[in-house]
Amino acid sequence: MRATRRLQWLGATSGLLAVLAVLTERPLLLAGGAATAVLVLAVQLRFLGQLRALDDRLAVEVGVGRTNVRTNETAPLTLSIAGAEYPGPLTATVDLPPSVSAEETPIQISLDRAEHDGQTTAELTFPVAGTSTIDGVEIAVEDRYGLFHETVTRGEPTTITVEPTQPRAVHVGQGGERTTSTLGGHRSGQLGQGIDPAELREYVPGDTVRDIDWKATARLGDPHVREYEVETDRRTLLFVDHRHSLGRDSEGETMLAYLREVALALTATARDLDDPLGLYTVGDGGTTAEFAPSTNPRHYERIRSQLLDLGPTSERDASVDVDSLGPAAETDALGPAAATRRAASLDGTSAFEGTLRPYFSSRTEYLTQLTEKPLFRTVKTQRAHLEGSVWSVVLTDDIDRAELRETVDLARRGPGHVLVFVTPRVLFEPGGLSDLESAYERYRDFENFRRDLDRLPGVTAYEVGPADRIDALLATRRRERV
Repeated sequence: MRATRRLQWLGATSGLLAVLAVLTERPLLLAGGAATAVLVLAVQLRFLGQLRALDDRLAVEVGVGRTNVRTNETAPLTLSIAGAEYPGPLTATVDLPPSVSAEETPIQISLDRAEHDGQTTAELTFPVAGTSTIDGVEIAVEDRYGLFHETVTRGEPTTITVEPTQPRAVHVGQGGERTTSTLGGHRSGQLGQGIDPAELREYVPGDTVRDIDWKATARLGDPHVREYEVETDRRTLLFVDHRHSLGRDSEGETMLAYLREVALALTATARDLDDPLGLYTVGDGGTTAEFAPSTNPRHYERIRSQLLDLGPTSERDASVDVDSLGPAAETDALGPAAATRRAASLDGTSAFEGTLRPYFSSRTEYLTQLTEKPLFRTVKTQRAHLEGSVWSVVLTDDIDRAELRETVDLARRGPGHVLVFVTPRVLFEPGGLSDLESAYERYRDFENFRRDLDRLPGVTAYEVGPADRIDALLATRRRERV
């Protein structure tokens, strides 16, 4: 409960009367000040009783038409209140997070003492990928004399999952040939109890009766046993690179956006198969998120949310100068480095600049600072903590091939397998395909690098990128052959 200015004025008046009563020796003035204080106390007690009664009757509901949307999509919001029987003005306002915008703000319902119910609708827009939570509705009331003001929050929180806009047709394959599946069933290579038939053989002493295939026995004349291939869980670790180099884009689609789609698909597969899944994200300065392998249903959702929230880290933390690794055109999009430079130019003298500064500042918090070869060191650190068979999945670009090769060589040590998903840099440079012949030569160089990785024992390497750009490069090769 907060005092209004009117109450503050009354308090000052009451105090002034008390002072004058002492100075002028007039008890009547003191009685006037005391009467004012008693009146204020009575109004306060009555206001508290009205608040309790309102809290018992008031029903507030916030409904969002869609709780799963893509960035920049809209969804309708409905705010309704009922039972607002209160002898004074009442205002209900939806508290929107900064990541959600509306055509008209604030979204609110205002009722006078004669109105008890109300409803309003609004269109929400979600420009930022991730999860946005509408915490509830802010209810503001005053007493009928305007002396006291109270604000409370009512209604259940509503969480909206905002997924990034999907990039155009995502190509995952090898040498331009698209791969239809990367994570399928889990086969151990051992025979036993399972669901997939492996082989049929004659019955031998020691086999249990329940293993006999009676249909095959009737057809062949002798007892035969059907064996099945054992299904096993696959413990999978995702190592997702989101350093500033992954923010390079072509036509508004970044390398990170394509790798994110692959990581989300792998997460969905692991969830469907109930496989233990871990996630480790790597920024320019080191490890930014760690999720140890687990099969808890909420664990998969947390990994999915982390992937949706993932963005390129700041160039300030980089230990590798990307431009020193080869030619690359600058993008017109506002990336982390450009945002940092622009933030530096804000002197904060205006309210507008003060509002913008938090949005330009870096939000990345590093769990482990690894300024030199952060991807390699993250894989090394996490693999050292795990024993047994592990499937390591590395998702990155080909900017620093030496580090990637070293990382893959480390990950394949011990039992398990390594999957590598690499975005070729040549496919994401603005104007990079203006000279198709030159671009094709660079793609061939990447393909040789990918094949070198794929030839390593226990390693499977894939390329990830826009299907139309890869098709354009392969068309160049076909024309050369003709």
